[in-house]
Amino acid sequence: MAQNRGSATSIDTEVGTKSRIHDFLERRSGRRCKVFIMKKVFWLVVLTVTFILGSQARAFGITPARYLVTVNPGESQTLVMTIDNNEPKPVNFSLSITGMRQDSAGRSVFTAGLDPAETWVKPEAQSVTLRSGEKRKIRFTVSVPKDALPGSRYLGLAIESIPARNGETIVNGRLTALLILQIAGVVTESLSLESHAPTNFIWKKNLPFTLKLTNNGTIETPVSGQVITKNWRGRALDIQPLVLGNQLIAGTKRSIDTALAAQKIFWPGLYAADIQIRYGKTNQKISSTIHFWYLPRDAAVTVGLLIILLLILKFRRRKK
Repeated sequence: MAQNRGSATSIDTEVGTKSRIHDFLERRSGRRCKVFIMKKVFWLVVLTVTFILGSQARAFGITPARYLVTVNPGESQTLVMTIDNNEPKPVNFSLSITGMRQDSAGRSVFTAGLDPAETWVKPEAQSVTLRSGEKRKIRFTVSVPKDALPGSRYLGLAIESIPARNGETIVNGRLTALLILQIAGVVTESLSLESHAPTNFIWKKNLPFTLKLTNNGTIETPVSGQVITKNWRGRALDIQPLVLGNQLIAGTKRSIDTALAAQKIFWPGLYAADIQIRYGKTNQKISSTIHFWYLPRDAAVTVGLLIILLLILKFRRRKK
C-alpha cells in the first residue's frame, strides 16, 4: 500500500508540473503573438506613411535638374526641359525664371528679381497643362545682349503647379532647375580671405576661428584649404584639412566656423595657425595667419604660484 501511495503522489506531481509548463508555454506563446501583431501593425503604418509621402513627393518631376551653357554676347541658345506629370489627374503648371544666390552656408536660394539676366531667358509659354502620366518637352530660349560682360550668371527655371479651374489645388509643389549661364570672354578669378579667432589664449588644444571668403571674380570657383600648426620658430607641427563647402559663385560671401585641433602641441608658448586656401581652375593660393598662446591650466597654476612666491621673497628682502 505504501508503494501505491508513493507512486500516486509521484504521478500527481508529474502531472502538476506538466500542467504548469503547459500554462507557461501558452502565456509565452500569447506574448509572442501579441508582439508579432504589434510589429506587423507598426510596419504597416510605416509603409503606409512612406507610400503617401512618396506619392506626394513624386507628384511631378523635371529633367535635367542642372544646365551649364556658354553663349557668346549677341547670340541665343535653346534649352529643353522635360516635365513628367505623375498625378492621377491633369495638372496645370506655370513656367517662370528666377535668380539664384548662395547664403552664408553655401545653400542655393532661388528668388525672382535678383539678376537682370532673368529677362534674358524666355519660356515658350507661361503655362502648360499635362494629362495624367504625360511627359512633355518645354523649350526655353536664352538670348544674351551684345553688351553683356564675360562671366557667369546664375538663374533658375521654375516649374510650379497652379490651381485648377474649380479652385482645387491638384499639386502643391515647385521644382527649379539650376541654369549656370557663362558669357564667353575673358573672365577673372579673385578670392579674398578674412580670419578671426575669438581669443588668442587657449587652455585646451582647440582653437575656434571663423573664415570669411568672398568671390570677387566673375565666375564660380571651387575652394579647398588646410590649416598648418607652427611653433614660434615657424616649424610645421601638424596639418589639418578644412571643409569649405561647394563652389563659391561670383559676388558671393561665405562664413565658415571651424576649429584647429592642436593635438601635437605639448609645451606652453606662442604658436601660429597658418590658413592656406586654394581656389579656381588655375589653383591660386591665398593665406592668413592667426597667432595664439597655449597655456594649459596646470602650467598656468604653476606660473601663478611662482609669481606669488617671487613677490613674497621680494617683499621680505625689502623688510630686511
